[in-house]
Amino acid sequence: MNGKLLSDYIDSIVFEKGVPGCQCTVYVNHERVFYHSAGHRDVKGVEPVTPDDLYWIFSVTKLFTCVAAMQLAERGRLDPEAPVSRYLPSWSNTTIKRGKKIIPSPVAPTVFHLMTMSAGLNYKQRTPAILNLVLRKGMNFNLRDLADALAAQPLDFEPGTRFRYSLCHDVLGAVIEAASGMNIRDYMRENIAKPLGAKDLTFFPDSGQFGRYAAQYRYHERDGSFRSIRLKNPYILSPTYASTGAGLCAGINDIALLADALANGGIGIGGERILSEESIRRMSEDALNDIQKRDFHKMKPAPYSYGLGVRTMIRGVEGAPRNEFGWDGAAGAYVLIDPDLKLSLVYTQHVLNHGAVYSEIHPGLRDTLYRSL
Repeated sequence: MNGKLLSDYIDSIVFEKGVPGCQCTVYVNHERVFYHSAGHRDVKGVEPVTPDDLYWIFSVTKLFTCVAAMQLAERGRLDPEAPVSRYLPSWSNTTIKRGKKIIPSPVAPTVFHLMTMSAGLNYKQRTPAILNLVLRKGMNFNLRDLADALAAQPLDFEPGTRFRYSLCHDVLGAVIEAASGMNIRDYMRENIAKPLGAKDLTFFPDSGQFGRYAAQYRYHERDGSFRSIRLKNPYILSPTYASTGAGLCAGINDIALLADALANGGIGIGGERILSEESIRRMSEDALNDIQKRDFHKMKPAPYSYGLGVRTMIRGVEGAPRNEFGWDGAAGAYVLIDPDLKLSLVYTQHVLNHGAVYSEIHPGLRDTLYRSL
């Protein structure tokens, strides 16, 4: 590949767009064919970005969570078409909002609805149900506690009818725990991190890992500034809460190892099979109906739709890679996976509230990558 095209683009993210620091890696068929970084990892602008830097990867966590769910489906431990209540009994009597009324849901939310963000949840973190949970448990609750609390509040719409980006994948994490008989921290470590060699992937970073975090920033649209902020992840709702929607800590190589495996039929660099090709195909299929696509396109425009935890290129769009899929995170992390070419790209930055990363930088990375091949 023509690495200079991609290197120049990454440099422009720092020197023209002002991002304090970023890095990008590309794998083809289990080989790293490209790595480049620009900018600095520290607020003072002294230490260069390195592959050992760690990040909150926010919603890239969802990719790992859906892989975990599909692993359990392959093993017969989890049925995506089953009602959530099979695994979480608190979800047996869900209700929905219908105008000013609250009525029993005519459709039981399923695991598939959770995976496709169509279960009727939202991303509000200060609802009465969650606030009551905090009052009862203090700052000492877990995934199951949150899932049970969410089951008690009305859904925003009938499951399966709309798309809404939400806490669905946090509830999915509780389902994974119930189906596997393991807490999510141990499940991810034993079934994804260890087989892949993703040594820094964790929901609960230790003091040594915290010392390796890249400085975190918030973008201010009013004046175009990037201001450093205290290292935090607002989606981790308590110190004991492993957010399977947005709570993983990882380095760029940890993410790249999973992306490379998904680009190579589910087999990792070390030869371990993480997932079957059929499961990867199911994850990356368009799972939305026309109404749901309209909802999705409010946050992610065509030519994409949504599969099981991933954006997926709508087939037949002229000039677009046919089977490209992946996801991104609130601080700018981005994953691109192309099974046809056994190709994957991972990009990291650590800036919250940076709209241009989704509208400009990520599409630019994709387009520059394919021009570089």
